[in-house]
Amino acid sequence: REGRDLDAIEARIAQQTRVPLPHPLTVFFSTRDRVVAWEACIDHNPENDVEHFRIDCGHLEFGVCPPVLREVDSRLRSSAPERRR
Repeated sequence: REGRDLDAIEARIAQQTRVPLPHPLTVFFSTRDRVVAWEACIDHNPENDVEHFRIDCGHLEFGVCPPVLREVDSRLRSSAPERRR
C-alpha cells in the first residue's frame, strides 16, 4: 500500500542472515514480549555461535529481570580480562 517492495526487503534480510556473525551472541527472548515477535529473535544460521534464552517477562522487563541480569553478569565476568593489582 505504501509503495514498498516487500519481496526486495525480505530478500535483503535473508541475505543478511546468511553472513556469519563475527562473535558469539547471547539472545534473550520472551513469548510474552508483545513488542518483538519471539520468532524474530531466533538465529537459524548454523555457522553462528548463538545461545538462546527464553525468559518469562514483558518487553520493558528485560532490563530488570533477575534471570537476565544474572546471565549477563555471569557472561561479563567470564569474558572480562583478569584485573591487575
